[in-house]
Amino acid sequence: MIQKNLPFALVMMTLMMSVGLMNHVQMVPLLLETVQRDAWISVVILTVPICLFMIPIYYICKKTSGRNIQDWIKINYGFMPSLLFRSSWILYFIFFVFVAVKDMVMWTHVSYLPHTPVFVIALFLCGLSAIVSVFGVRMIMIACGIFLPTVSLLGFYISFANIPNKDYSSIFPVLENGVLF
Repeated sequence: MIQKNLPFALVMMTLMMSVGLMNHVQMVPLLLETVQRDAWISVVILTVPICLFMIPIYYICKKTSGRNIQDWIKINYGFMPSLLFRSSWILYFIFFVFVAVKDMVMWTHVSYLPHTPVFVIALFLCGLSAIVSVFGVRMIMIACGIFLPTVSLLGFYISFANIPNKDYSSIFPVLENGVLF
């Protein structure tokens, strides 16, 4: 069942929850482990390329007049380019699902379930995802709307509780170990 007209607030909460989980929980520890004290510079450096990346996205949105991109390609370029575009996105999302499941299973196994077999964790997470997907995107968004305030409050609590232990002088000197490419 395709659900249209999703509430903007729930869409934003879902995006905040997914970005927070992906970046804060999975990416930041890997970044800190690799780049160490200079990790914060990568965020500053990537601000300009991300802003430049928004220019073609804005152009595409203007060019398609808010229409579905797949329909727009089919109308303007024909069936085969539309099929190629759709197939490439399907392959991308299948690959993304495998990577996301592998990362989440390994993170769960290493972080807080080291004695649980990886297969059991993968089976549980895939089963939970399948059950939730049956209820649709709206149910996922409602769950994010419920969990996001709790996760945010706990995050702020941990942040403020750790203020006495923070040492901001440890982020300097910058690029002490050179540039890592």
